[in-house]
Amino acid sequence: MTRIASIAAVLAFAGSASAQFAPGSLLFISDDRDGGADSVNALDYNSLSVTNLFNFAAGGQDVARHGGLAQGPDGEFYVGNSPLPNLDPSTASLERLDGLFSGAPVQSTAVSAPSLQNTTGVIYDSFTDSLLVLNNPGSAFPVPREFEGLQSYDRATGAYDGLVVPEDFAMPGIGAVGGGLVAAGSNPGEYFFGSINGGVGFDPTLPGDGSRTASVIARTQLNDPANPLDDTTEVLVDLTPADSGADEFLGLLRGLAVLPNGNIAFLEGNSSRIWEVVLDGNGDFDSLNIIFDGDGIAGDDRALGSGIIYNQFTDKLNYIENTDTLGVFNIVEINTDGTGRTILASGLTNVNSLVAIPAPASAALLGLGGLAAARRRR
Repeated sequence: MTRIASIAAVLAFAGSASAQFAPGSLLFISDDRDGGADSVNALDYNSLSVTNLFNFAAGGQDVARHGGLAQGPDGEFYVGNSPLPNLDPSTASLERLDGLFSGAPVQSTAVSAPSLQNTTGVIYDSFTDSLLVLNNPGSAFPVPREFEGLQSYDRATGAYDGLVVPEDFAMPGIGAVGGGLVAAGSNPGEYFFGSINGGVGFDPTLPGDGSRTASVIARTQLNDPANPLDDTTEVLVDLTPADSGADEFLGLLRGLAVLPNGNIAFLEGNSSRIWEVVLDGNGDFDSLNIIFDGDGIAGDDRALGSGIIYNQFTDKLNYIENTDTLGVFNIVEINTDGTGRTILASGLTNVNSLVAIPAPASAALLGLGGLAAARRRR
């Protein structure tokens, strides 16, 4: 009876949160780079209209970069707030938004830490009640890189509760780009994350933007609910052709999502393709498939922007797509087999961090993740 009541409570929250938006609607961040206010917005799936839900304080050009968006267990949302360039890392934080759908959201600081430099992915982990944050300080500016990689913070206190994956994990640096580069797996405490460097392969013919070294997809399994430091992390696949079996060098990973079958879809910018990492019965790498080829959609031949999710309410993939105009993006949906490309919204400014409304995390909070996990156990 208690479990049924808990499920009803969460479903009631999900219904109230999304009452003004059709199932399958999307949250996204617009990261203004010209002194305007960064914002959290909603794209309604039925009307395809965009609603502004919250504006962060405006500032000078590149004062802050808001990236990474995640739903917490009480209906709150978390957004990374990073100085850009990282001249003063002490101002970095993870901001909390309560009542996002109420018409009067309340902003507070959940975590304040210099290590939150250029946050590119945020996700709530119900297994340890922690916030997992993926950072990419980069090396474009002459400032110390506080931390590069995946780390965790206690949700209730905001205290730093241990590195999950430091930058020296099996590769030179994690170097993630874009938004949403950490995704929950089928098992409790299981996460996949990506990097644009760290692989063993090197392709000197590619542009010198850090993507000459192969991308890597790794898996972290949190083992102890009381200890986020107890993790098992391994490289799932090195995207060098010799290791991945791909017909080309994949060095610009731009986002990943876990599919209903447990496989992983990811965006790769050099190829302008969405690929599928096929896992075997043990959950290990088996092969790569091409889901969608976007080459030629945008004039720069890099059609795919930074971010992709599996939308459980529509059973489709949503991703961010570049346009021929710098800083202007589309939000697109396709079927999980790559067919049916449809532009849901166009002409959007610096979009990152797609989240379905209500966020897919709602199912994980119910413990329903075990249903998916039963498909494949390591």
